[in-house]
Amino acid sequence: MSRKNFHQAGEALSDLLNAVLETSTTVEWYNDYSAEIVPMIDEEQECSSDDGVHTNDVFELDEALFDDIDWKLQDALTLIADVQRIGQKGVVSIDFADGCIQLPQHDFIRMSNRYALLNRVATHRDSLTRITEFRTGFMTVRTEKYVIPLNRHWLRDFNKGLEIALYAMRISQLS
Repeated sequence: MSRKNFHQAGEALSDLLNAVLETSTTVEWYNDYSAEIVPMIDEEQECSSDDGVHTNDVFELDEALFDDIDWKLQDALTLIADVQRIGQKGVVSIDFADGCIQLPQHDFIRMSNRYALLNRVATHRDSLTRITEFRTGFMTVRTEKYVIPLNRHWLRDFNKGLEIALYAMRISQLS
């Protein structure tokens, strides 16, 4: 992947996460082929003082807000990885009451509290598709738990898994 394409893919991934999470992230580049997607905090949110009075312009970063955005990022990337696993491995059974999808080899994915996020990911799936369309390579996203190779093979499995998860969500909402 050329440096230009890699930078475009990184920015597109950041834009996708911003749209899905309704928050703000940016890409922090370490070198031409290594970057990290980090939460951005607005200036109004960034600083806090203990007494509410800003004296001597001494402020502390609001770590709780930063952690909340970082948690949302990890949750969205985990959901994306889980959806791809559904498409790659197939489904053994779906427990609609519990909101749980069973994959082969006794692997379970809980979806019950993730339907709103799943809908937002589905709404912006075209953005994810554009990230995988570069001809000269692909981007790999590493999270705490998963490695996500954003290539066409991965995208095919993701789209299959997304359809399965969306149907399971719709059926569970009817019951």
